[in-house]
Amino acid sequence: MAGEVYDARKEFPMEHGLMEDCGERFHLVKVQNYGMKQLIPVDTVPVTPHETLFAKQIITPAGEVVLDFGQNIVGYVSFEFDEQEGKKLTLIHGEVLDGKGNFTIENFQNKAVPTKQQIDYICREGRNKYHPTKTYMGFRYVKVEADFEIDPAAFRAVAVYSDIRTTAEFSCGVSEVNQLFQNALWSMKGNFIDVPTDCPTREKSGYSGDCQAYIHTAMYLMDCYPVYAKWIREQAAGQYKDGVVPQIAPKANTPGKKEKIGGVLTTDGGIGWSDSFEIVPYRLMKRYGDDALVRENYEAMKRWTAYEIKRAQKTRFCNCRLLPRKYRKYMIDTEWMWGEWLEPGQDVNYMSDIVMKGDPEVGTAFYYMNLNYMAQMAEILGEDEDQQYYKKLAEKVKAAYRTVYLEKRLCERKNKTVPICPSDCT
Repeated sequence: MAGEVYDARKEFPMEHGLMEDCGERFHLVKVQNYGMKQLIPVDTVPVTPHETLFAKQIITPAGEVVLDFGQNIVGYVSFEFDEQEGKKLTLIHGEVLDGKGNFTIENFQNKAVPTKQQIDYICREGRNKYHPTKTYMGFRYVKVEADFEIDPAAFRAVAVYSDIRTTAEFSCGVSEVNQLFQNALWSMKGNFIDVPTDCPTREKSGYSGDCQAYIHTAMYLMDCYPVYAKWIREQAAGQYKDGVVPQIAPKANTPGKKEKIGGVLTTDGGIGWSDSFEIVPYRLMKRYGDDALVRENYEAMKRWTAYEIKRAQKTRFCNCRLLPRKYRKYMIDTEWMWGEWLEPGQDVNYMSDIVMKGDPEVGTAFYYMNLNYMAQMAEILGEDEDQQYYKKLAEKVKAAYRTVYLEKRLCERKNKTVPICPSDCT
Protein backbone atom coordinates (compact mmCIF):
# COMPACT_ATOMS: atom_id res chain seq x y z
CA MET A 1 0.00 0.00 0.00
CA ALA A 2 3.01 2.33 0.38
CA GLY A 3 3.84 2.28 -3.32
CA GLU A 4 4.75 0.07 -6.26
CA VAL A 5 7.84 -1.34 -7.91
CA TYR A 6 7.06 -1.72 -11.61
CA ASP A 7 9.37 -3.19 -14.24
CA ALA A 8 7.88 -2.32 -17.64
CA ARG A 9 10.33 -4.68 -19.34
CA LYS A 10 8.24 -7.59 -18.04
CA GLU A 11 5.02 -6.42 -19.66
CA PHE A 12 3.49 -8.64 -22.32
CA PRO A 13 0.37 -8.28 -24.50
CA MET A 14 -2.49 -10.02 -22.72
CA GLU A 15 -4.11 -10.93 -26.03
CA HIS A 16 -1.31 -13.45 -26.52
CA GLY A 17 -2.43 -15.34 -23.41
CA LEU A 18 -0.17 -16.59 -20.63
CA MET A 19 3.45 -16.94 -21.63
CA GLU A 20 5.52 -20.04 -20.92
CA ASP A 21 8.02 -18.01 -18.90
CA CYS A 22 5.31 -16.38 -16.77
CA GLY A 23 6.71 -18.01 -13.62
CA GLU A 24 10.08 -16.38 -14.25
CA ARG A 25 8.52 -12.95 -14.79
CA PHE A 26 6.25 -12.80 -11.74
CA HIS A 27 6.15 -13.89 -8.10
CA LEU A 28 3.66 -16.60 -7.18
CA VAL A 29 0.79 -15.65 -4.90
CA LYS A 30 0.71 -16.80 -1.28
CA VAL A 31 -2.37 -18.85 -0.38
CA GLN A 32 -4.00 -18.39 3.05
CA ASN A 33 -6.71 -20.69 4.39
CA TYR A 34 -9.12 -18.17 5.93
CA GLY A 35 -12.22 -20.05 4.81
CA MET A 36 -15.31 -18.52 3.23
CA LYS A 37 -17.61 -18.04 6.24
CA GLN A 38 -16.86 -14.32 6.59
CA LEU A 39 -17.07 -13.45 2.90
CA ILE A 40 -19.83 -10.97 2.12
CA PRO A 41 -20.95 -9.59 -1.26
CA VAL A 42 -19.77 -6.13 -2.25
CA ASP A 43 -22.69 -3.70 -2.40
CA THR A 44 -21.31 -0.21 -2.85
CA VAL A 45 -20.11 2.31 -5.41
CA PRO A 46 -16.74 1.83 -7.15
CA VAL A 47 -13.58 3.83 -6.53
CA THR A 48 -13.01 5.88 -9.68
CA PRO A 49 -10.63 8.55 -11.05
CA HIS A 50 -11.95 12.11 -10.82
CA GLU A 51 -10.04 15.41 -11.03
CA THR A 52 -6.85 15.60 -13.12
CA LEU A 53 -4.13 18.12 -12.20
CA PHE A 54 -1.12 19.31 -14.19
CA ALA A 55 2.42 19.68 -12.91
CA LYS A 56 4.66 22.67 -12.47
CA GLN A 57 8.34 21.82 -12.00
CA ILE A 58 10.31 23.50 -9.22
CA ILE A 59 13.90 23.17 -8.04
CA THR A 60 14.16 23.32 -4.25
CA PRO A 61 17.00 25.08 -2.37
CA ALA A 62 18.48 21.60 -1.83
CA GLY A 63 18.57 21.08 -5.61
CA GLU A 64 15.71 18.56 -5.73
CA VAL A 65 13.54 18.23 -8.83
CA VAL A 66 9.95 18.46 -7.58
CA LEU A 67 6.60 18.43 -9.39
CA ASP A 68 4.02 20.74 -7.77
CA PHE A 69 0.42 19.84 -8.66
CA GLY A 70 -1.04 22.82 -6.79
CA GLN A 71 -3.50 20.88 -4.61
CA ASN A 72 -3.13 18.25 -1.91
CA ILE A 73 -5.05 15.24 -3.25
CA VAL A 74 -5.33 11.50 -2.79
CA GLY A 75 -4.66 9.40 -5.84
CA TYR A 76 -1.73 8.68 -8.12
CA VAL A 77 0.61 10.14 -10.73
CA SER A 78 0.29 8.93 -14.31
CA PHE A 79 2.87 9.51 -17.02
CA GLU A 80 3.56 8.81 -20.68
CA PHE A 81 6.86 9.31 -22.51
CA ASP A 82 9.43 7.64 -24.79
CA GLU A 83 12.60 6.31 -23.21
CA GLN A 84 15.33 3.69 -23.48
CA GLU A 85 14.97 0.26 -21.89
CA GLY A 86 16.39 -0.02 -18.38
CA LYS A 87 16.20 3.67 -17.49
CA LYS A 88 14.94 4.19 -13.92
CA LEU A 89 12.45 6.63 -12.45
CA THR A 90 11.54 7.12 -8.77
CA LEU A 91 8.58 9.22 -7.63
CA ILE A 92 8.34 10.09 -3.92
CA HIS A 93 5.04 11.65 -2.86
CA GLY A 94 4.74 14.32 -0.14
CA GLU A 95 2.11 16.71 1.15
CA VAL A 96 4.18 19.79 2.05
CA LEU A 97 7.56 21.47 1.70
CA ASP A 98 9.57 22.06 4.85
CA GLY A 99 10.36 25.45 6.37
CA LYS A 100 13.29 25.91 3.99
CA GLY A 101 11.26 25.07 0.91
CA ASN A 102 12.70 21.58 0.47
CA PHE A 103 10.79 18.36 -0.16
CA THR A 104 9.81 16.38 2.95
CA ILE A 105 7.74 13.41 4.04
CA GLU A 106 8.50 13.87 7.75
CA ASN A 107 5.04 15.27 8.53
CA PHE A 108 3.42 11.83 8.22
CA GLN A 109 6.24 9.59 9.40
CA ASN A 110 6.06 7.07 12.23
CA LYS A 111 9.41 5.86 13.56
CA ALA A 112 8.04 2.38 14.20
CA VAL A 113 6.54 2.02 10.71
CA PRO A 114 8.24 4.34 8.17
CA THR A 115 6.11 5.35 5.19
CA LYS A 116 7.59 5.89 1.73
CA GLN A 117 4.75 6.68 -0.72
CA GLN A 118 7.16 5.74 -3.49
CA ILE A 119 6.95 4.48 -7.06
CA ASP A 120 10.02 2.77 -8.55
CA TYR A 121 9.67 2.36 -12.32
CA ILE A 122 12.01 0.68 -14.82
CA CYS A 123 11.45 1.71 -18.43
CA ARG A 124 10.77 -0.50 -21.41
CA GLU A 125 12.12 0.39 -24.84
CA GLY A 126 10.06 3.06 -26.61
CA ARG A 127 6.69 4.21 -25.30
CA ASN A 128 6.16 4.04 -21.53
CA LYS A 129 2.62 4.61 -20.23
CA TYR A 130 1.86 3.92 -16.58
CA HIS A 131 -0.15 4.64 -13.49
CA PRO A 132 -0.21 2.55 -10.29
CA THR A 133 -3.09 0.12 -9.86
CA LYS A 134 -2.35 -1.39 -6.43
CA THR A 135 -1.87 1.73 -4.32
CA TYR A 136 -2.75 5.37 -3.83
CA MET A 137 -0.95 8.23 -2.10
CA GLY A 138 -1.71 11.52 -0.37
CA PHE A 139 0.33 14.29 -1.98
CA ARG A 140 0.72 17.66 -3.62
CA TYR A 141 4.46 17.47 -4.27
CA VAL A 142 6.37 14.66 -5.98
CA LYS A 143 10.15 14.44 -5.84
CA VAL A 144 11.56 13.00 -9.06
CA GLU A 145 14.76 10.97 -9.20
CA ALA A 146 15.68 9.72 -12.68
CA ASP A 147 18.71 8.81 -14.77
CA PHE A 148 17.21 10.68 -17.74
CA GLU A 149 15.78 14.15 -18.29
CA ILE A 150 12.07 14.48 -17.52
CA ASP A 151 9.40 16.71 -19.06
CA PRO A 152 6.81 17.95 -16.50
CA ALA A 153 4.17 17.92 -19.24
CA ALA A 154 4.38 14.11 -19.30
CA PHE A 155 3.01 13.83 -15.76
CA ARG A 156 -0.52 14.13 -14.41
CA ALA A 157 -1.94 13.82 -10.89
CA VAL A 158 -5.28 12.00 -10.73
CA ALA A 159 -7.56 12.20 -7.69
CA VAL A 160 -9.33 8.93 -6.88
CA TYR A 161 -12.17 8.34 -4.43
CA SER A 162 -15.48 6.54 -4.12
CA ASP A 163 -17.93 7.55 -6.83
CA ILE A 164 -20.22 9.65 -4.62
CA ARG A 165 -21.61 13.07 -5.53
CA THR A 166 -20.89 16.29 -3.69
CA THR A 167 -24.04 17.63 -2.02
CA ALA A 168 -22.79 20.82 -0.35
CA GLU A 169 -21.60 24.22 -1.52
CA PHE A 170 -20.37 27.16 0.53
CA SER A 171 -19.01 30.62 -0.16
CA CYS A 172 -18.71 33.88 1.75
CA GLY A 173 -16.78 37.12 1.62
CA VAL A 174 -13.81 35.76 3.59
CA SER A 175 -11.37 33.84 1.40
CA GLU A 176 -9.81 32.01 4.36
CA VAL A 177 -13.19 30.59 5.38
CA ASN A 178 -13.89 29.54 1.79
CA GLN A 179 -10.54 27.76 1.74
CA LEU A 180 -11.35 26.03 5.02
CA PHE A 181 -14.50 24.58 3.45
CA GLN A 182 -12.58 23.43 0.36
CA ASN A 183 -9.95 21.83 2.59
CA ALA A 184 -12.67 19.87 4.40
CA LEU A 185 -14.20 18.73 1.11
CA TRP A 186 -10.87 17.64 -0.38
CA SER A 187 -10.02 15.86 2.88
CA MET A 188 -13.26 13.91 2.72
CA LYS A 189 -12.72 12.95 -0.92
CA GLY A 190 -9.26 11.70 -0.05
CA ASN A 191 -10.46 9.59 2.85
CA PHE A 192 -13.45 7.90 1.20
CA ILE A 193 -11.67 5.16 -0.71
CA ASP A 194 -14.22 2.31 -0.68
CA VAL A 195 -14.54 2.79 3.10
CA PRO A 196 -14.04 5.87 5.30
CA THR A 197 -10.36 5.93 6.27
CA ASP A 198 -8.20 7.73 8.82
CA CYS A 199 -5.54 9.07 6.44
CA PRO A 200 -4.27 8.49 2.89
CA THR A 201 -0.56 8.33 3.70
CA ARG A 202 0.08 5.75 6.40
CA GLU A 203 -2.53 3.33 7.84
CA LYS A 204 -5.24 4.02 5.21
CA SER A 205 -7.61 2.07 7.45
CA GLY A 206 -11.29 2.24 8.38
CA TYR A 207 -10.82 3.32 12.00
CA SER A 208 -14.18 3.22 13.74
CA GLY A 209 -13.58 6.23 16.00
CA ASP A 210 -12.81 8.45 13.02
CA CYS A 211 -15.81 7.11 11.10
CA GLN A 212 -18.40 7.87 13.77
CA ALA A 213 -16.92 11.25 14.70
CA TYR A 214 -17.08 12.49 11.11
CA ILE A 215 -20.35 11.01 9.85
CA HIS A 216 -22.50 14.07 10.61
CA THR A 217 -20.23 16.33 8.55
CA ALA A 218 -19.78 13.67 5.87
CA MET A 219 -23.52 13.43 5.22
CA TYR A 220 -23.68 17.19 4.64
CA LEU A 221 -20.77 17.27 2.21
CA MET A 222 -21.38 14.19 0.05
CA ASP A 223 -23.95 11.47 -0.61
CA CYS A 224 -21.96 8.92 1.37
CA TYR A 225 -24.65 6.37 2.40
CA PRO A 226 -23.28 3.51 0.23
CA VAL A 227 -19.74 3.93 1.57
CA TYR A 228 -20.82 3.93 5.21
CA ALA A 229 -23.28 1.06 4.64
CA LYS A 230 -20.50 -1.06 3.13
CA TRP A 231 -18.24 -0.20 6.05
CA ILE A 232 -20.87 -1.24 8.63
CA ARG A 233 -21.19 -4.60 6.86
CA GLU A 234 -17.41 -4.95 7.19
CA GLN A 235 -17.73 -4.31 10.93
CA ALA A 236 -20.51 -6.89 11.23
CA ALA A 237 -18.42 -9.44 9.34
CA GLY A 238 -15.59 -8.96 11.84
CA GLN A 239 -17.72 -9.21 15.00
CA TYR A 240 -16.42 -11.67 17.60
CA LYS A 241 -18.41 -14.36 19.36
CA ASP A 242 -18.51 -12.28 22.56
CA GLY A 243 -20.20 -9.40 20.72
CA VAL A 244 -17.16 -7.13 20.38
CA VAL A 245 -16.79 -5.41 17.02
CA PRO A 246 -13.32 -4.54 15.70
CA GLN A 247 -11.95 -1.01 15.94
CA ILE A 248 -10.83 -1.24 12.30
CA ALA A 249 -13.01 -2.44 9.43
CA PRO A 250 -12.16 -4.19 7.21
CA LYS A 251 -10.02 -5.99 9.77
CA ALA A 252 -6.32 -5.47 9.29
CA ASN A 253 -5.23 -8.75 10.87
CA THR A 254 -6.19 -12.41 10.81
CA PRO A 255 -9.98 -12.94 11.01
CA GLY A 256 -11.09 -13.97 14.50
CA LYS A 257 -8.09 -12.46 16.30
CA LYS A 258 -8.39 -9.17 18.17
CA GLU A 259 -6.11 -6.20 17.51
CA LYS A 260 -3.38 -5.92 20.15
CA ILE A 261 -0.65 -3.54 21.21
CA GLY A 262 2.64 -5.26 21.94
CA GLY A 263 0.93 -8.63 21.65
CA VAL A 264 -0.84 -8.11 24.99
CA LEU A 265 -3.45 -5.34 25.12
CA THR A 266 -6.50 -5.70 22.91
CA THR A 267 -7.73 -2.48 21.31
CA ASP A 268 -10.95 -3.89 19.85
CA GLY A 269 -14.12 -2.98 21.71
CA GLY A 270 -12.97 0.48 22.74
CA ILE A 271 -15.68 2.89 23.88
CA GLY A 272 -16.38 5.55 21.25
CA TRP A 273 -14.76 3.32 18.64
CA SER A 274 -16.70 0.08 18.50
CA ASP A 275 -19.75 2.16 19.48
CA SER A 276 -19.72 3.30 15.85
CA PHE A 277 -21.51 0.03 15.12
CA GLU A 278 -24.62 1.65 16.65
CA ILE A 279 -23.89 5.32 15.97
CA VAL A 280 -23.41 5.07 12.20
CA PRO A 281 -26.58 3.07 11.35
CA TYR A 282 -28.61 5.31 13.66
CA ARG A 283 -27.40 8.54 12.07
CA LEU A 284 -27.76 7.19 8.54
CA MET A 285 -31.34 6.23 9.39
CA LYS A 286 -32.10 9.68 10.81
CA ARG A 287 -30.62 11.51 7.81
CA TYR A 288 -31.84 9.29 4.96
CA GLY A 289 -35.09 8.03 6.51
CA ASP A 290 -34.14 4.44 5.65
CA ASP A 291 -34.05 1.80 8.40
CA ALA A 292 -32.81 -1.04 6.16
CA LEU A 293 -29.27 -1.00 7.57
CA VAL A 294 -30.61 -0.96 11.14
CA ARG A 295 -32.86 -3.95 10.41
CA GLU A 296 -30.02 -5.81 8.75
CA ASN A 297 -27.66 -5.39 11.71
CA TYR A 298 -30.05 -5.10 14.66
CA GLU A 299 -29.26 -8.51 16.19
CA ALA A 300 -25.53 -7.89 15.84
CA MET A 301 -25.94 -4.46 17.47
CA LYS A 302 -27.79 -6.11 20.35
CA ARG A 303 -24.85 -8.47 20.88
CA TRP A 304 -22.43 -5.55 21.06
CA THR A 305 -24.74 -3.69 23.47
CA ALA A 306 -25.02 -6.80 25.66
CA TYR A 307 -21.23 -6.94 25.84
CA GLU A 308 -21.11 -3.26 26.82
CA ILE A 309 -23.71 -3.79 29.56
CA LYS A 310 -21.75 -6.76 30.90
CA ARG A 311 -18.58 -4.70 30.77
CA ALA A 312 -20.09 -2.06 33.06
CA GLN A 313 -20.57 -4.70 35.79
CA LYS A 314 -16.89 -5.66 36.00
CA THR A 315 -14.33 -4.69 38.64
CA ARG A 316 -13.03 -1.14 38.34
CA PHE A 317 -9.41 -0.31 37.70
CA CYS A 318 -9.60 3.48 37.60
CA ASN A 319 -11.00 6.33 39.71
CA CYS A 320 -14.55 4.93 39.91
CA ARG A 321 -13.56 1.87 41.92
CA LEU A 322 -14.45 3.45 45.29
CA LEU A 323 -17.94 4.56 44.24
CA PRO A 324 -21.02 2.96 45.82
CA ARG A 325 -22.16 0.03 43.67
CA LYS A 326 -25.50 1.72 42.94
CA TYR A 327 -23.53 4.20 40.81
CA ARG A 328 -20.50 2.34 39.57
CA LYS A 329 -22.45 -0.51 37.94
CA TYR A 330 -23.65 2.07 35.42
CA MET A 331 -20.22 3.59 34.74
CA ILE A 332 -17.87 2.52 31.96
CA ASP A 333 -14.53 2.26 33.71
CA THR A 334 -13.29 -1.18 32.74
CA GLU A 335 -11.19 -2.79 30.03
CA TRP A 336 -9.56 -0.86 27.22
CA MET A 337 -10.44 2.71 26.27
CA TRP A 338 -8.44 4.99 24.01
CA GLY A 339 -7.54 8.36 25.50
CA GLU A 340 -7.20 11.73 23.78
CA TRP A 341 -4.32 12.41 21.40
CA LEU A 342 -5.58 15.46 19.53
CA GLU A 343 -5.70 17.84 22.47
CA PRO A 344 -4.17 21.20 21.44
CA GLY A 345 -1.27 22.61 23.40
CA GLN A 346 -0.07 19.40 25.05
CA ASP A 347 3.56 18.26 24.86
CA VAL A 348 4.52 14.89 23.46
CA ASN A 349 5.31 13.27 26.81
CA TYR A 350 1.93 14.20 28.24
CA MET A 351 0.12 13.06 25.11
CA SER A 352 1.82 9.66 25.10
CA ASP A 353 0.51 9.18 28.62
CA ILE A 354 -3.14 10.09 28.06
CA VAL A 355 -3.42 8.31 24.70
CA MET A 356 -3.36 5.00 26.57
CA LYS A 357 -5.74 6.06 29.36
CA GLY A 358 -9.41 6.55 28.56
CA ASP A 359 -11.68 8.84 30.56
CA PRO A 360 -14.52 7.07 32.45
CA GLU A 361 -16.68 10.18 32.14
CA VAL A 362 -16.42 10.12 28.35
CA GLY A 363 -16.94 6.34 28.29
CA THR A 364 -20.08 6.62 30.40
CA ALA A 365 -21.44 9.42 28.22
CA PHE A 366 -21.01 7.18 25.16
CA TYR A 367 -22.64 4.33 27.07
CA TYR A 368 -25.74 6.44 27.71
CA MET A 369 -25.88 7.70 24.13
CA ASN A 370 -25.69 4.20 22.69
CA LEU A 371 -28.41 2.85 24.97
CA ASN A 372 -30.56 5.81 23.96
CA TYR A 373 -29.92 5.11 20.27
CA MET A 374 -30.71 1.41 20.74
CA ALA A 375 -34.01 2.32 22.43
CA GLN A 376 -34.97 4.56 19.52
CA MET A 377 -34.00 1.99 16.90
CA ALA A 378 -35.89 -0.76 18.77
CA GLU A 379 -39.00 1.44 18.82
CA ILE A 380 -38.80 2.07 15.06
CA LEU A 381 -38.43 -1.66 14.40
CA GLY A 382 -41.38 -2.50 16.65
CA GLU A 383 -39.20 -4.26 19.23
CA ASP A 384 -41.21 -2.97 22.21
CA GLU A 385 -39.61 -5.13 24.91
CA ASP A 386 -36.11 -4.14 23.81
CA GLN A 387 -37.15 -0.50 23.61
CA GLN A 388 -38.35 -0.45 27.21
CA TYR A 389 -35.25 -2.29 28.45
CA TYR A 390 -32.77 0.04 26.76
CA LYS A 391 -34.73 3.16 27.70
CA LYS A 392 -34.89 2.29 31.41
CA LEU A 393 -31.22 1.34 31.53
CA ALA A 394 -30.26 4.55 29.73
CA GLU A 395 -32.12 6.59 32.35
CA LYS A 396 -30.22 4.83 35.14
CA VAL A 397 -26.90 5.50 33.41
CA LYS A 398 -27.81 9.17 32.97
CA ALA A 399 -28.82 9.47 36.63
CA ALA A 400 -25.54 7.89 37.77
CA TYR A 401 -23.53 10.17 35.49
CA ARG A 402 -25.27 13.31 36.76
CA THR A 403 -24.79 12.30 40.39
CA VAL A 404 -21.16 11.26 40.08
CA TYR A 405 -19.84 14.00 37.79
CA LEU A 406 -22.20 16.98 38.07
CA GLU A 407 -24.04 17.02 41.39
CA LYS A 408 -21.96 15.29 44.07
CA ARG A 409 -18.64 15.33 42.18
CA LEU A 410 -17.75 11.87 43.45
CA CYS A 411 -15.11 11.39 40.75
CA GLU A 412 -12.47 13.80 39.55
CA ARG A 413 -13.35 15.42 36.23
CA LYS A 414 -10.65 15.93 33.63
CA ASN A 415 -10.39 19.41 32.13
CA LYS A 416 -12.20 19.35 28.77
CA THR A 417 -11.62 22.96 27.77
CA VAL A 418 -9.06 24.12 25.23
CA PRO A 419 -6.65 26.84 26.41
CA ILE A 420 -7.50 30.09 24.60
CA CYS A 421 -5.27 33.15 24.28
CA PRO A 422 -5.00 36.13 21.89
CA SER A 423 -3.57 35.31 18.47
CA ASP A 424 -0.48 37.41 19.15
CA CYS A 425 0.38 35.78 22.49
CA THR A 426 3.72 34.06 22.90
